[in-house]
Amino acid sequence: MIAHFIPLQQHQSRPANFYKTLIAGLISQATNLGVVAMSASVKGVTVDMLRHILQFYVREETNKNASAEIVNQHHQLPFSEIHGSGTLSSSDAQRFKIRADSLLASYYPRYYGC
Repeated sequence: MIAHFIPLQQHQSRPANFYKTLIAGLISQATNLGVVAMSASVKGVTVDMLRHILQFYVREETNKNASAEIVNQHHQLPFSEIHGSGTLSSSDAQRFKIRADSLLASYYPRYYGC
């Protein structure tokens, strides 16, 4: 996964503890914790280090490539077959079918659909 986080062109400076800082930076953004709170939570990682990583290494392209690698690696594990083909997603691996004409049912495009 780390191989996908390449710097912007002509930028070669990696901060100390690159992997630790990269993971902290990704978590700070994914959880909306932010760089200040994350730097206070992770020993040896400063706000400047996190900002550097987020500015020069974390982009839509790098996130997309790293996520694809994680999904592909996970899909190769025998256990992943238990949850199906991978065409549907659920954070807790639960899916409850209900009748479409139910008054309690609603269609949400973000879940199971286009």
